Amino acid sequence: MGTGKQWTGREKLAIELEGLEGECRICELCNEHGISQEMYCKWRDQLLTAGAKLFERGGADHARERLERETRKLKETNGE
Repeated sequence: MGTGKQWTGREKLAIELEGLEGECRICELCNEHGISQEMYCKWRDQLLTAGAKLFERGGADHARERLERETRKLKETNGE
């Protein structure tokens, strides 16, 4: 069913949110947007994984900043 369309993050989110609203069955939603159910499930899993970061202390940006600081410290320690 792949159309080769490049979906934006905003479009993916809108489709996933529509699926969560429960107004229609997932197969109908996928048919309407021309995507496979496998693609829908992949996007859903990505949303749930990435979305969890928003609820971490400080959110996703804070977590990324922390990782960048830790990476810089490790590089300084290793002399890079």
